[in-house]
Amino acid sequence: MKTLLINNTADYHKGCVKVVEAIQKFYGFDDSIKTRDHHIDLENLDYTKYDRVILNGEGTMHHGSRRAFQYLVALKTAQRQGVKTYLINSVWQEMPNKYDEVLQKCDGISVREVFSQKDIANHGVNANVFPDLSYMIDVPHKEYEHVSVYEGQYIKARQDDVIGTYPRIDIFEQEWDEIVNRLRNADLLITGRHHEMYAACKAKCRFIVKQGNTWKNGGLLRSAGIDIPNNVKAILDGKYDEQYEQLWDYLEESTRHRERAFMD
Repeated sequence: MKTLLINNTADYHKGCVKVVEAIQKFYGFDDSIKTRDHHIDLENLDYTKYDRVILNGEGTMHHGSRRAFQYLVALKTAQRQGVKTYLINSVWQEMPNKYDEVLQKCDGISVREVFSQKDIANHGVNANVFPDLSYMIDVPHKEYEHVSVYEGQYIKARQDDVIGTYPRIDIFEQEWDEIVNRLRNADLLITGRHHEMYAACKAKCRFIVKQGNTWKNGGLLRSAGIDIPNNVKAILDGKYDEQYEQLWDYLEESTRHRERAFMD
């Protein structure tokens, strides 16, 4: 089956590299259109040389963005040409109803958390919920010096962020495996970045996550049925360890469910 991947984000940051690696591993694709390929006319592309088109939604499908519209037009064109279409690994937030028919004609749709699932239902779509694909890739263990608290990156720094207080990790500069293993040897991560949060999940490292430009960060917590406060001391004292264990269990069970779906 020949597959085209739209929105190959691997040139953005190291978490996205793992997302694309997982797509290749579990779905497979022959060609891809990268996030920054603005010069490609997606509306007039010949999709008939492919058996299916997969759109990696990641953090793109929200608030009526121009790129989100371009990608939905691409799916619409592929559907008109008789090609199967899929939207996977997506946030979905406050998008207009202009392309509801395109969504409803997709052969499969999955989002990463329950807020997106609820919102996309307003477009007549019953989407599956699966955690971000970066979580699916195994990371070999490597020891690093213990650090109590790391601080990550933010979409936009705010006055209540503890910028510069703790040692930093940076998903734009450090490799995914290094970040995960550093967090395996840490007690807490404070971040505003979705994939740094997922690196903490992969490491089973407690985290505090700030709101980003969508609801995807809080959406993961809601999907697991937990609520984690912005309280460093309480978390380090272990007062919310049961909540984190509930999150780890949710992610592991969701991963097993997704693997079964791949095998089917």
